[in-house]
Formats: sequence, structure tokens, C-alpha cells
Amino acid sequence: MLHNAAIAACGLDAVYVAFPVSAGTAPDLIATAAQWGICNLNVTMPHKQSAWRACDSRSVAADALESVNTICVQEGRLIGHNTDGHGVLGALDAHVDDWSEHQVVVLGAGATSKAA
Repeated sequence: MLHNAAIAACGLDAVYVAFPVSAGTAPDLIATAAQWGICNLNVTMPHKQSAWRACDSRSVAADALESVNTICVQEGRLIGHNTDGHGVLGALDAHVDDWSEHQVVVLGAGATSKAA
């Protein structure tokens, strides 16, 4: 609902749809994205690593993490990105003006904490 509200507010001709994906089937679904007219995908755990492998090319951050949470379909090619680190930093930057005197502890072992 949140994504579709943002899409509508921007006046875009698009819809955000969730696909339930069983373990091990993400690469097959991702490979058919362009055939279904899907222009972008976001990927959640536990599929981020298999999504990384399914992409034709990847951003530097995605390759460093071997994890993809966003896929853009461009001319039939799957371009993988990882925006988890940017999301964490954006959330922290909203509360801290000067990082020179602060330390951060990241608790967890998932893909987002690895990106952070």
C-alpha cells in the first residue's frame, strides 16, 4: 500500500506488486522479469544473494556485498544494485550532523548490517 500510494502521488503509470517466492526459485522469476514487462524489482531476504547471481551486471556496492536488493531492467538486461548501505546511512544522517565525534554499533548479521 505504501509503495502504490507513492506511485499514485507521483502520477506514475505503474503498480507495485509483491510476489511470494519460494526458496531457490528467485533466479527463475528474476530471469523472466523483462518478459512480464517488469521494469524494476526490489528483493528481500533470503533472495538477495541469488538475485546477485541472476543479474547480467551489478553496481560496485552490489558486487562488494555479493547481494542485490534492487534490479533495474534496461533493454532486457538485469542490472543489480544494493541500496542497503545508503538506507542505513540516510537514516543515521537524519539524526547526526557531525560524524567526527560519534561511533556506531551495528547489531545483526544480515545483508543490511553487512552493507552498513
